[in-house]
Amino acid sequence: MSKYLSSFSGFMAASLLGAALLLPSVAQAACPSIGDKGLWGDCSPRSSNCYKAWVTDHRKFNGIWHYKRLVYRRNAGGTWSYYSETWHRC
Repeated sequence: MSKYLSSFSGFMAASLLGAALLLPSVAQAACPSIGDKGLWGDCSPRSSNCYKAWVTDHRKFNGIWHYKRLVYRRNAGGTWSYYSETWHRC
């Protein structure tokens, strides 16, 4: 029985170590990729309530991964203008 418990505790220790090494890469994988784009709002042809966002950067703040998103808003004439730049937690 003690041999079984010894091998089981070794297996658990190895599993925990593997999970600890894997978690940072999994956390970063949850971030959207650099270059990902998206639209939201009313994006009908004549609306000026259409927003477009790009993911432009990844950084670690206080040990937590974040991504930077630039947002542009469509003007009434159909051109795009800068709206905001924000960091979001992954």
